[in-house]
Amino acid sequence: MCLDRVQGGYCTHTCQDDSECCSAAGECSTTHTEVCSPFESTGMNMCFLSCEKTDLDAAKVTDDQEYCQRFAGSSFICRSSGGGANNRKVCVPGDCSVGAGCAKDTDCTGGLTCITTVSGGYCGKKDCTVNADCGKDAACVTAADGKNYCYKSCQSPADCSFCRATGTTTTCTQTVKFAEAGTAGSVCAPTL
Repeated sequence: MCLDRVQGGYCTHTCQDDSECCSAAGECSTTHTEVCSPFESTGMNMCFLSCEKTDLDAAKVTDDQEYCQRFAGSSFICRSSGGGANNRKVCVPGDCSVGAGCAKDTDCTGGLTCITTVSGGYCGKKDCTVNADCGKDAACVTAADGKNYCYKSCQSPADCSFCRATGTTTTCTQTVKFAEAGTAGSVCAPTL
């Protein structure tokens, strides 16, 4: 079935317990743990790649977002499944927006444009003047070319590989010139 409550949909199937996950032909291509979990308020249990601490430890990965990007796909995030007392941490597609890789404007969501002067492209907004122009989880930065762009905010390097092809990751850094005075934090900065 297609779980359409996540960005781009997610192919899965219903289940009653963990043993039913990986039972469909071609379902699990790795040895990483799949779990049967409720998801939000659907009232159903479905199979997902698990991103609990024990899974990260077994893979020798410390960041849950990096884990999901590495073993599920670059557009996946680790999040709570919701669903009450049986809640689990699972990998699902996230919302690719500012900072996503692109080749043309139509590759970007939410009316963003594709900045094609950087490796792998960068979904963002040109000519911002304040952080409010950029929306949630982004900041307005004056780049090396003297122009202002909305850059994705980040906490770790995994935030900057989200929704980007291998080899086109950006750098999580505080060393930028924010367009709005008093702005602090880190952003995913591409190489112009």
